[in-house]
Amino acid sequence: MATVIVPQIAAQNTLLTNSENTLVQLNNLDNLAQNAQNTNDITSISTAYQALSSSGALHTTSDIAAAQADSASSTPILSALTTNALESLNACQAGQ
Repeated sequence: MATVIVPQIAAQNTLLTNSENTLVQLNNLDNLAQNAQNTNDITSISTAYQALSSSGALHTTSDIAAAQADSASSTPILSALTTNALESLNACQAGQ
């Protein structure tokens, strides 16, 4: 089971890091928008937002549905791993 869950954890960690980076970029664009002085600033912000959107970095409803499905499919695996770990721990403690 660990061979199944370890790659899933790594993939989810990568997605989390990407999401955090996207949030930083969106916050930066928000700050720039709040301090925009002229139409050139707005155009620059709009261009940066469009690039971010085009890159696929912004989450869609499909992304959220996929994350929910991944979570649902991981739950039984994690439950089984927890059960196995507790059984092993109990067996070790019984042998002491």
